[in-house]
Amino acid sequence: MKATVESGKASAWRSLILWGLLAFIAAMAFLAFFVIMDKGPLPPGPETQTTALILTLKEMLATYREDNGAYPDSPENYLLVKSMSGQNPSKKNYYSFSDQSFLNANKEIVDSWGTPLRFDFKGKDDVLIISAGPDKIFGTADDITGDIKGQ
Repeated sequence: MKATVESGKASAWRSLILWGLLAFIAAMAFLAFFVIMDKGPLPPGPETQTTALILTLKEMLATYREDNGAYPDSPENYLLVKSMSGQNPSKKNYYSFSDQSFLNANKEIVDSWGTPLRFDFKGKDDVLIISAGPDKIFGTADDITGDIKGQ
């Protein structure tokens, strides 16, 4: 009878310890959830950042054309930066290039991988903006593009 009572006490202690551990794990998971949520969403990846840059440039170029009657004279990247920074017929600054993270040492607009973007002006109404993508080679499947047609 004494052995049965002692084994019952041991079983009760094991159950108590098990429930205590489960409660501790649940509390830690609850706290971890709020710590993770407090930091907010993960930052966007390089593809998303480059796509956002291209969309911004499309809007900027469309506004430039509306104000000046045409796109900038040169598709050269660094000359576009100058045109967008106030060296244009209307003397208007279309984009603040104070954030230097997407400009290289030559003052060219670069994608998330550091490759200068290409601007292809197809006639007076169409523009194609091209990022070489992660492989840094133009004309491959991972290129990221944005175009303005007939605006």
